[in-house]
Amino acid sequence: MTPLILGLAFVSTMLAAAPFVGTWKLDAGHSMGTLPKDETVIVQERGRTLTVEIQVTLGGSDNSSLLIKYSAPKRGGTGQVEIRTLRWRLHPAH
Repeated sequence: MTPLILGLAFVSTMLAAAPFVGTWKLDAGHSMGTLPKDETVIVQERGRTLTVEIQVTLGGSDNSSLLIKYSAPKRGGTGQVEIRTLRWRLHPAH
């Protein structure tokens, strides 16, 4: 669950400063440790709410993915978190 911990730490930083609104992609060349196959973070400002969506492709034989969505008031308060784990397997055509 390392992507979850890193993602939520990233979210707390996002809530502190709206200039981080945008789409962010993992740059494996500038990262260390065990990395997912792909990771994208989308930060949006919607009125008085900041929303963060973290899409992680873990890779592996089943190409597992993780989707984390988080929203909270910009001025602080109770937020909402949604976590989905997706598994799919591509089968070659016969």
